[in-house]
Amino acid sequence: PSLRIVTWQDWLDVWKFISESAEMRNFDTVYVDSISELSAVSLAHQKAKCADGRRSYGEHRDAMSVAIRNLCALPEKNVVFNAKASLIELPDSTKIYAPSLPGMTAEQALGYSLNELWYLGIGLYEGATVNGVTEKIEYRYLQTKQDVYVQARDNSRTLLAQEAAEAKYGGGIAAIFAKIRSGAVIATA
Repeated sequence: PSLRIVTWQDWLDVWKFISESAEMRNFDTVYVDSISELSAVSLAHQKAKCADGRRSYGEHRDAMSVAIRNLCALPEKNVVFNAKASLIELPDSTKIYAPSLPGMTAEQALGYSLNELWYLGIGLYEGATVNGVTEKIEYRYLQTKQDVYVQARDNSRTLLAQEAAEAKYGGGIAAIFAKIRSGAVIATA
């Protein structure tokens, strides 16, 4: 089922459904699209509740941390969070793309509760050349290792640095979950 969240009460109702309903036993994956939007709903809710703006941000961080921890702790479920990416500055002044959650940093919200943190990228490769013109073919990939541009990690150590994001290229989320469940660790240099 697809459940829309517009208010924080909607989220509480969705959480109850996810964690308690018999219907959810038929599903092995919970997909949150997007954790950035859920964070915006939480922040708006806390701002409406608290007269003190600083306190509302603290309450927001606490509420989101609980929501994320609860989702990550669901037994026998794959949990996927989609998030907007934003350019953040690291302590050494370098900048990388990382998940964006309104009112907080990704580290505050996600910390290390996630086993996997991937970046959805778009690449191009050259296809056939016809009449001197080389076709450019677009593909999507999931980056699973951090580099100088992107925050990402693969704690399972079963994934390549880039995994195909689309089933038509032998990838997709189901194929990636199968690789992780296989436990076949990829040797690294």
